Amino acid sequence: GLTMELEMLEHLLQGVRCTFEGSREQQYRMAEVASGPMEAEKRLLRRIQAQDKVLDLGCAAGRILLPLAQRGIGVLGMDIALVLLREAAKLSQTYPISVPLVQGDPIHLPFKGKTFDKIIFLKTYCYVPGRANRIRWLGELQALLKAAGEVLFSQYVIDEALGSYEPILADTAQRFPALVDQLEEGDG
Repeated sequence: GLTMELEMLEHLLQGVRCTFEGSREQQYRMAEVASGPMEAEKRLLRRIQAQDKVLDLGCAAGRILLPLAQRGIGVLGMDIALVLLREAAKLSQTYPISVPLVQGDPIHLPFKGKTFDKIIFLKTYCYVPGRANRIRWLGELQALLKAAGEVLFSQYVIDEALGSYEPILADTAQRFPALVDQLEEGDG
């Protein structure tokens, strides 16, 4: 039932949280900050105007968040991993505007109303497990947008350097066998 589905979702998110709190992931994300946005992401980010209020979901250590703050854009970062938010906070101290950061997961958004002009999530979509959850989540994001607001996102294959999420999925299959068929390839 619904209770088991919610338990499975929480279990998957806990697995993602633990992975992203690890030192290997932290090193990888810090290296990403140094390299900044990819060319395709830079094209997406050009849609963001100076006056926009932006939510960066899955901001990690600030790879996208910090270049936006450098441009003077009002951006709020949210990530599941506290260790990565701490890194983003340290790096943001030299920026011209305050960069608020919130710990949370993509399923339980702590925001209400039409708050943002743009919502960005780059390399984050795959961490919302299951098609039904993704559809519901996109609807929640739309509800957070001001009139003419936009959701900007990209998703691609998880880097080989991070290893496999198979242990998380295998553990989930063992704990929630009745629901495992609801997982899609890429869920984790």
